[in-house]
Order: sequence, then structure tokens, then C-alpha cells
Amino acid sequence: MVAERTVPMLLKRAASENIKVEVVPAMSFLELLYVTLQVDPIQGLLITDAFALQEKVLDFSFGTVITQLYDKHMASEVKLTLMDYLPDDYEVSVVYHLGMSDEKVTSLPLYELDRIEKIDYLTSLYVKPYQQETQTFSINPLVEIVKTLRSPGGCPWDILQTHRSLRNNLIEETY
Repeated sequence: MVAERTVPMLLKRAASENIKVEVVPAMSFLELLYVTLQVDPIQGLLITDAFALQEKVLDFSFGTVITQLYDKHMASEVKLTLMDYLPDDYEVSVVYHLGMSDEKVTSLPLYELDRIEKIDYLTSLYVKPYQQETQTFSINPLVEIVKTLRSPGGCPWDILQTHRSLRNNLIEETY
């Protein structure tokens, strides 16, 4: 069930076709990661797929695992996204083929992420907690609220508003 989007898809399809499916529990790579990197997930840990990274509101006050880097292009996209939140030279750990005979863990500055030689679907990235000196805010939560309010079935008043109609009440609507 960990980092496998196909499992929920198969379960949904099986349920719709009345097919019995049994998911057998097994150890995931996360248990290996915790031990290898000496990370205690109880302290807080975000686990996300590289493809879903831009959909997340990122908070690096606790550790982050980004799975399935796939290739240098994806590593570059992840690097650019993380550089919006972290210093360019922030140390990250690339975890390659964890639990396999060619396992390798490399620590490097963030700006070098897309310069490593071996990256594939079994490559993950660990970003240790980062305490920012100044707090920054993302506009993404506001965008999601507005999208919900203006969507079909949302708030009838909000759906009717335009830039022109809000102009006279900008301060009140901002609050």
C-alpha cells in the first residue's frame, strides 16, 4: 500500500466488479529508510511521490521523503520546487536502491540533485527538517479556498463575483 498507486486502483476496480482481492502486508522500503537514515517517523515525516510534489503545501519543519525520482529530468523538477523553500546548498540525502545489493546513500547540496549519475524509480530523496529563520507563507491554501467557493455547488454569492464587483469591498472581502 506504500507508494503504489496501482493498488488502490486495482482495489476499486475489483470492488466494482465484485472480485475478491486480498492485500498481503509486507515490509516497505520505509522501514529500511528509517533505519538507514536514523529517522524516527514519530517526530513527523511527510512522504510524497515526486509527481505529486507540486500539489502539496510543503512544510520542512519535519523530515520529508520524496519517492520515485525516476530520472534526471524529474530530479531537476524536484530540485527547482525545493529551492523555492530551502537554501540552494541545503544538504539532502539521495537514497538509491535501498535494501538491494547496489544500495547507495549520498548526501549532497540540493543544487547538485540533478547532477547525480544513477537515478531511477527506486531512487528517493530525504530532506531533513529545516527551521526557517523567517516565516514565509504560501498563497496555495487561499487559491484552493477560492476554487472551492467558485466551483459548481460552491457559494452562490462568490460564483457571481467579478474583479469589478469586488473592487468596492476589497478590504472587507480580503478579511
